[in-house]
Amino acid sequence: MYRLIILFVLVQLAILARYVVYEAFDPISYGTTYIFLFAAFIIYFVSKSSTKKELQYEPRQISSWSFLNKQSVFTIEKPFYKGEVKRGTIQRRFLKKWHYFIADLLGSKFFLALTIKIDGVQFDIKPTKEKFFSKQDYWTIYKNGEMVGTAKTVVDIKNTVKLKEVIEFQIGENSYYTAAATVTSHISLIHKDEEIGEMKRNHIICNVYVIDVKDDSPEKIIALILHAFYYKNA
Repeated sequence: MYRLIILFVLVQLAILARYVVYEAFDPISYGTTYIFLFAAFIIYFVSKSSTKKELQYEPRQISSWSFLNKQSVFTIEKPFYKGEVKRGTIQRRFLKKWHYFIADLLGSKFFLALTIKIDGVQFDIKPTKEKFFSKQDYWTIYKNGEMVGTAKTVVDIKNTVKLKEVIEFQIGENSYYTAAATVTSHISLIHKDEEIGEMKRNHIICNVYVIDVKDDSPEKIIALILHAFYYKNA
């Protein structure tokens, strides 16, 4: 949304500069610039409408963990269900106000932070940066305010060539990694070379995400959610 507003402002400035320097003014070009502003308002109102659907989401005929994600403009607490019982919420957060602007401008991966509440337990996933020019992204994971783990992307030539997305997790004494093909919505959670969980869309064109893990461990669930928000723009 902010990207379109910035384009509107830049084109307006270019038209103004052309008029100042060359005394040339094209009313058609000037009027066309308002398409960017109009599109930004459309995104705003469509996203506002989608937030109501997210808040009113109630799963039907789904026994697994699930949530609805239709928009990323508003950082609301999205209801998180197990079967037909609400067990928590999922919320994208921005630790600083300007992080929101950068993420909207450059992409949702930037400054990704999440607060996930499950059965009264709050997990906060906060971005950290090991090295300024690192091609990897890093996070610290907190449980009720206490640090319990870390996560990092694995971006290398091997995964890039295979169109493979990977995030490694160290939570407590356990190590996991999530993996997915770039072109699919299916995400696998792996522990000691065994798939112990998965996440995918309920249907191909559906915005409902479904999670299955063997023991309903919150730590495993949040790993899948982080991968979905980072790579799949969930």
